[in-house]
Amino acid sequence: GESAEVLTNTSGASKSWCVLDRDSVEQLACATDELLRWSVSSGAGGAVVVALEGEMDRANADAFGGALTALLQAQPSRVTVDLANLSFLDSTGIRCLVIASREASAMGSQLVVRRARGPVLRVLEITGTDALLLDRSDGHLADGS
Repeated sequence: GESAEVLTNTSGASKSWCVLDRDSVEQLACATDELLRWSVSSGAGGAVVVALEGEMDRANADAFGGALTALLQAQPSRVTVDLANLSFLDSTGIRCLVIASREASAMGSQLVVRRARGPVLRVLEITGTDALLLDRSDGHLADGS
């Protein structure tokens, strides 16, 4: 509708697109290259869930970070990043999530990740960012793996 907005970002070889609805985060979808895709849905009490699929690395972490910053401008009460379908995460992806978590805190919101598993969970644990980012309240941290 009138409130929909398409954001494009090109930096180096990375290209991304996002469709944002200014009135609601429902049906917001984004992709960077073909390695990372995400979707956003509204939860209860102004909370938002961002589901990632694919790989987050140097080629797409900045574009995803920009999308998270734009999402935080809507002042959700909480942003949960679901990593169940994320197969790869490097240091630039971690940096992106840590920065977004700090931005959320500065805005009176909270950003957490959940359902990290396999190599993604191990990277979070090795870097110590699991203590900062993981949502330990839902009991689905590693999804049994």
